[in-house]
Amino acid sequence: MGQPVRGAGVIPDLESLRTLVEVVGRGSYTATAAHLGLDKSVVSRRVSALERLLRTQLVMRSTRGLRATHAGQLLADQARELLGRLEAVCEEIVDQGEEPAGLVRLTAPTSLDRALIAPVVSQLMSEHPRLSFEILLAEERLDLLDHGIDLAIRGGALPDSRLVVHPLADVVGVVAGSPGYLGAHGEPVQPSDLAGHACLQHAQVPNGGWNFAAWPQGVERGRAPVQANSFGSLLDLACAGVGLAVLPPFMAAPAVAQGRLRMVLGAHPLIGYPVRAVHAPARHLPRKLSVTLQAFQRYAGLPVQDWGRPMPGWSVPDA
Repeated sequence: MGQPVRGAGVIPDLESLRTLVEVVGRGSYTATAAHLGLDKSVVSRRVSALERLLRTQLVMRSTRGLRATHAGQLLADQARELLGRLEAVCEEIVDQGEEPAGLVRLTAPTSLDRALIAPVVSQLMSEHPRLSFEILLAEERLDLLDHGIDLAIRGGALPDSRLVVHPLADVVGVVAGSPGYLGAHGEPVQPSDLAGHACLQHAQVPNGGWNFAAWPQGVERGRAPVQANSFGSLLDLACAGVGLAVLPPFMAAPAVAQGRLRMVLGAHPLIGYPVRAVHAPARHLPRKLSVTLQAFQRYAGLPVQDWGRPMPGWSVPDA
């Protein structure tokens, strides 16, 4: 049992504090003893010793079992937080000396597969061969707990406030159409010109993706011949001349370079589409997850139009 230390006040030992936390949480000496693997008498003695040390009653009996006094609840709440912080620090210190290892389960939209997921994961595998990955690509947002997902890369609004959010980048889309389409229908010069054009829409992006910074309420557009929940589908449709599309710059750039698309309305920027990494709350991130998160944060610092390429300073893994 801890004793008063000169100059440091009254300091109980950690095991006694842990025991009190369990007693207050479980409301029973018997349940606490079973959980901690101790005799009931040991649990009772620890609480009694704490009460003597602090010169106050911490728990009292009631018809429903044990109940914390005001002082007992206050001490248990503070002790729970203190023990959690100490455990997290100790785990972090242990992790610092370990090579990241184990399975990391990721989910992301299909549009970020080659642009973000593949380059980051391939580099992580090269640098940390004891890591392994399971990648779930889906346009719908998978529940992290239900699917056992460690890290999700998501775009747009995040309605689930329970998740821990790490901003990665704002992706500002570009408007593009095929040379054939633009030749037949003309090239829009102002966003208001879109009223005379077929404007493909993304089903899961506000306003279909047509969100111009200078027109936050939206602009009048022609009919949407196709609505899809995949930027890949919109890219293919735009290249086929079905209409104009708002695309991530890293998806449009190759088609522009090949002459299959031309960008228009470049003088009228769109509102950025936030991309974030999210994970479930945790006192301490496992080493495998913290290393993975840091790699995504580093890669996302590249200009968005360069996503999909090896990051400068990163070696390219052997095929």
